[in-house]
Amino acid sequence: MHFQWQKRRNLTEFFSIGNGGRFLIWRHISQLHKADISCLDVFLIDTGLGAFDTSILSAEERTRARQQDSPDLARRFVAGRWCLRLVLAWKTGIVANELQITPDKLGKPKLPKHYGLEFNLSHSGCYALIATNDSESIGVDIQKATLDVPSGVEEAVFTPRERRDLRHAESYSLAFYTGWARKEAVLKCKGTGFACDPQSVEVSMDTARHATQAKFIPLNAVDGTACKEWSVIQPPQVSGYTLAIAAQSASRAIRYWYGSFDAYISWGKRARLFGRYSSNLPS
Repeated sequence: MHFQWQKRRNLTEFFSIGNGGRFLIWRHISQLHKADISCLDVFLIDTGLGAFDTSILSAEERTRARQQDSPDLARRFVAGRWCLRLVLAWKTGIVANELQITPDKLGKPKLPKHYGLEFNLSHSGCYALIATNDSESIGVDIQKATLDVPSGVEEAVFTPRERRDLRHAESYSLAFYTGWARKEAVLKCKGTGFACDPQSVEVSMDTARHATQAKFIPLNAVDGTACKEWSVIQPPQVSGYTLAIAAQSASRAIRYWYGSFDAYISWGKRARLFGRYSSNLPS
């Protein structure tokens, strides 16, 4: 799949909720040179055929790779984790193979608290989506919107208002996966994932909106969270997919980066994010 925005990769505009910006653009990963703590960074990776080498990963990550449903999914999982480690190495200054990424009690991958960095990762189809935030929790989700909508999920996941809006949508499947991506991003930002009743969060099903709010409803949330709002941002979309980012606030500028797995590896080599690691590095 070719990116429709590649001809515009030299533009430097980025989208900021705070200044009312409307122009969203993905920039190629090769243009990323310096970290900017004032920005929330989002990374899209076309994992292609994936990666085979797991030696840079932790024991827990290697176990998860073996548990994937197919060899293709396993390779794409490994490629996503390679790129995650490169992104976190760039943000923390710790080389990729020395980062300690461990799941918390609900399974959300975390860095040690003293790094002061939050991140989240999602996979769907041939893509991985990563976001990093220096100040507060972040959640992302990507969904392949061309898949058939599974039966029975609408009633289990969406609130009555969401179901009403869904049935009036111009494209049912696009609205379904847009709402799903937004809801899952918020639940991941909250740190519970679907351990929390999905109907305890309500999102906009409007596929045209780039930024909206999600509201927690005090129904059956596992921690009794009071009703509060979270910011939900829709990144520049990719043909056939829906993407969503959730954060506790939307006051920071957002930069969007994309590239193939090979492009991320080349970027990591130039930035010396691998440290002394050299065995079986992808060429």
